[in-house]
Amino acid sequence: MLARWPYNPALQVNRPAKRMPVSKRLSVSLVFATALIVLGPPAYRTIQLASSADGLLLLSWFSDEDFSLNPWSKDCYLIRQDTAASILINFEWPYSRRHSAFRGVEPAPLIHQAISSRGLSGLSGGVPYETEADHRLMSLLKHFVEKGHSIDQPWDGYTPIHSAILAGDTEVVEYLVEQGADLQAVIRNPGKANDGMNSFEFSKLLVAKRPQDFQAITAILASANSN
Repeated sequence: MLARWPYNPALQVNRPAKRMPVSKRLSVSLVFATALIVLGPPAYRTIQLASSADGLLLLSWFSDEDFSLNPWSKDCYLIRQDTAASILINFEWPYSRRHSAFRGVEPAPLIHQAISSRGLSGLSGGVPYETEADHRLMSLLKHFVEKGHSIDQPWDGYTPIHSAILAGDTEVVEYLVEQGADLQAVIRNPGKANDGMNSFEFSKLLVAKRPQDFQAITAILASANSN
């Protein structure tokens, strides 16, 4: 039997660890620094918006023209509209954080925000209520209702049905009527002509001013009243 050579730690050769060449380390550092400079600003803006339901709803409203590929532009974000809407639909955590665009002001109910944002994309040349942003907001509106958000909660004196009537949004008006919105709820707008009006009276007031824009709304409400 062969005898084993006794192990002597003192005789162990300590090979120096291989170090990355200086030029390579500088290249890696430069890549990280560039990524931080380029992605830092849009990442910060994205976190600011995407950390709450209100911000995600705003991102969902954006059109493709609202996004910029310039990382230093205030309109550059790291998530797109469909992703923002998907987060709102599939996750609960955004609803635990709410923030308003104005400091010290309570954020409007999400249903009100979705209704007031629909049609705005049409102001830039598109057809109101027919853009991809409008369709996303309609899907989110239905999701909020399915989650149990109130369709009669007033905000700034108006309930959601009042806001939809004022916007001339027939799709939303029809949907809220189907969901059982209170058509007898009155507007609280002291000193204004519509103060104390219910949905029927409000629509007639608007028809008298712009019949071409509100006749369809009046017809929907009249049909609901007759059922």
